[in-house]
Amino acid sequence: MSKDVREHFQFLHQRLLPHAQIFRRFAESGETFFGVTWKSTYLYAGTGPLLDAASLAGVAALGAGMGFDIYQIDEEPEDDSDPPEA
Repeated sequence: MSKDVREHFQFLHQRLLPHAQIFRRFAESGETFFGVTWKSTYLYAGTGPLLDAASLAGVAALGAGMGFDIYQIDEEPEDDSDPPEA
């Protein structure tokens, strides 16, 4: 499974953009929204999800908004339970 947000948007846009008119009509009386959850063991200025123009254009074509939840998580401890090979 990819951790690249752009690949996830590409997958969604391939399926949703053919129905963009339906999404835009819904957005007129409701809300269409993409929520992106980003978890990383390293957060610093400039780190986080990167979106390309195609991702942004696809979201706009659907009349959707976008929000980000960004969390720093601890690294998983290494599993040293396997004995070393001889």
